Amino acid sequence: MRGPFADRRFMDVENQGPVSQPGAHSGGGHLAERSRIDLHTHTILGSDCSVMAPELLIERAIAIGLDGVCITEHDHIRRSPELDERASESGLLLFYGVEANTDCGEVLAFGPAEYAEGFHKLSYLRRAVDDIGGAIVAAHPFRREFSPFYSRGKANKPTLEEACAQPIMKMVDSLEVMNGASTKEESDFGREVAEALGLGMAGGSDAHSADGVGMCVTVFERKIASWPEFLEELCAGRYHPEDLRSTLPPMK
Repeated sequence: MRGPFADRRFMDVENQGPVSQPGAHSGGGHLAERSRIDLHTHTILGSDCSVMAPELLIERAIAIGLDGVCITEHDHIRRSPELDERASESGLLLFYGVEANTDCGEVLAFGPAEYAEGFHKLSYLRRAVDDIGGAIVAAHPFRREFSPFYSRGKANKPTLEEACAQPIMKMVDSLEVMNGASTKEESDFGREVAEALGLGMAGGSDAHSADGVGMCVTVFERKIASWPEFLEELCAGRYHPEDLRSTLPPMK
């Protein structure tokens, strides 16, 4: 995958909080030798558009049998030691990334311990992530072109060639081809683009409320037990997306 995975990848491990073995909790859908992680969620800790308390995120993730979740607030990274402890005690992996609104589009960045001035420029963010040995995922890259809601009836669907030529495609490691709000057509097109460019394919719920957690996830081929392992598997591309929207149990 894109970007060197140097020894510097370990520099922010201590800032990610305590981590237990994933999958220690009970719940449906657990994969014995893999890790199922929701890479894209928002809480009231750092996203004004969210109605989900972080405690509810943890509870819902455990209830549906996820191995881990990533909190990716909009242009913000805010850790909670109390939340880290709660997740760790429950055997749930909890990681922090950021959904950055950049000059090339919205991306999920994993690696930086804090949000820094300049991350709105994707080239700057790319360098910062590479310095740490992290990864960048293009968030819902074709939402505005394919979604009836987000396109507001004015969808201008690109050709495969046009999509592959978008500047963002040269700056990311992976595409979020499955999102909690994505259509089948949108996801299928994202797969085509990722395959054409040799990029990874990820999934995330983009949950802003507890009932959306885990709708789409990323399944890692190897068991993940720590932040360094998470970054390593992201950079290696050993994962695939999974759509769980039709199988998740309802909220109680």
